[in-house]
Amino acid sequence: MQVSRRETLHIEEMGMRNKYNMTEADFSKLRRNVERTVSYYAGIQWKFSGSFYFALTVVTAIGKLISLDNVMSYWFLVIMVLKYFIAS
Repeated sequence: MQVSRRETLHIEEMGMRNKYNMTEADFSKLRRNVERTVSYYAGIQWKFSGSFYFALTVVTAIGKLISLDNVMSYWFLVIMVLKYFIAS
């Protein structure tokens, strides 16, 4: 008889709770702390400074590719894109 992964994890959980005499509340706190320390599935989430730097780099790279004739137009585009990223 094949045991599902969920049932196996539940059995391991009950074993740890019994071995270390943990209440449901204590085990929930432990689980929450472990979940916080483990990286996200897609990787570590960006902080504001990292995302701001990335957005600025992308905008300046695109701006150089477009080769705007007027410097003021270039900075206007940069500011508008940054406002969009900051507002969202």
